[in-house]
Amino acid sequence: MNLIKPLVLAAALLGAHAAQAALYTSDFGTANATLSNCDDCGIDVAFPGAGQTIAGLAVSDIFVHSNGFASFVDFDQFSVLHADLDSRDDLLSNVYVNTATAGQMVITWQGMGSFDHDYSVRSTFQLVLRSDQYSPAPGEGQFGFFYGDITNPDIAEVGFLINDQFQAYVPGTSLNNATPVWFSLQDGQVVATPPVEPVPEPSTLALAGLALGLSGWVSVRRRREAAMARHRRHVPA
Repeated sequence: MNLIKPLVLAAALLGAHAAQAALYTSDFGTANATLSNCDDCGIDVAFPGAGQTIAGLAVSDIFVHSNGFASFVDFDQFSVLHADLDSRDDLLSNVYVNTATAGQMVITWQGMGSFDHDYSVRSTFQLVLRSDQYSPAPGEGQFGFFYGDITNPDIAEVGFLINDQFQAYVPGTSLNNATPVWFSLQDGQVVATPPVEPVPEPSTLALAGLALGLSGWVSVRRRREAAMARHRRHVPA
């Protein structure tokens, strides 16, 4: 098993968005009206491109939730910063989805407040999801967790949901402009780009342990899909 190692990407944000160097891109895409004014809500967003798969599983849409996570195929989750967030009645709290590139979805939670209508603290972060068909640039991966300005100290669940267990619980502020982490799948193994910094930050160390979680997620999903296929064919296990 390869160890997850961090990758620092400096992405300067331009235009109307505040500069937050740890985000993947400044092109947030389109603000979703529902997610940008709600508490505890989620919607299905079409994944860009035909015939796309993630971990070998067909993907047509991604379920994006206002509380900082996304999922597909039942209840498996990519939790960048899963907490009780709030975007109601606040013009600065928005959720954007960029589907301009086939095989890639970038979700940005920008300036999210905390329940209940607490906008004295905010969280900005991104999730990059790529299909198996997408060809990453050198130094990038298939799934990326990126963190901007985070002043919300609430405990957040971070990682991959496997059998109802999250891999890490950390204070949100520990991820403030944290070193981004790319996750990739190669021959059933989780690999990551080597670190730029010689000594990882504490938040990076917490994210690093998620590699084992992603491997387990892939294994569980494949076994579950195989079992479902056998059931459909009426073939004894």
